[in-house]
Amino acid sequence: VNRQLIHESLVQRLRFTNCKVYNRLVTEIEYGKQTGDIYYDVDARDNLVEDGYGRLVTLNWWYQQLFASLILAILHMGSQFSNFLFCVNLFTETNIKSGTPFNTRVFYVAIFTVGELFLLNKCRLEVNKEWSVKADPEKTGDLIIGSGLNRIDRVVAYASLCFFKFIHLDAIVKDII
Repeated sequence: VNRQLIHESLVQRLRFTNCKVYNRLVTEIEYGKQTGDIYYDVDARDNLVEDGYGRLVTLNWWYQQLFASLILAILHMGSQFSNFLFCVNLFTETNIKSGTPFNTRVFYVAIFTVGELFLLNKCRLEVNKEWSVKADPEKTGDLIIGSGLNRIDRVVAYASLCFFKFIHLDAIVKDII
């Protein structure tokens, strides 16, 4: 893994707010590798050969990312729960049962179930890829899965990754800790 260090003098000159955009929090920069100049408008720069890139991970930024991810996760889980309740109500609610043909209700539940199973399988496939990369010491090696590790700990880590994929938790939020 190639993790370049930013020179100390550059860090000392770094501003955490950008006065050109109403003193908003700086979340990423580009900097001249040779000159040490700092560029706060990353979108305006397009010279990745001569420029380095840095993401500023501050507690403010982390709270913003975490908040947005939690809101999206809550909305996703709320949507899943409402669809599940609707499937149950198709067969238990008298008004729905009498107004909707049986075949239509079965078809909806079958489509919903197949869709959810497809989504869970897709999550499993993506987690398997991520698992192999993060467990490989040659790549990142951040995930400990050796034979000496308790099976419960491996299963909990795998299930957590699956759940994070299922609720669409942003990778930057998941991997920051």
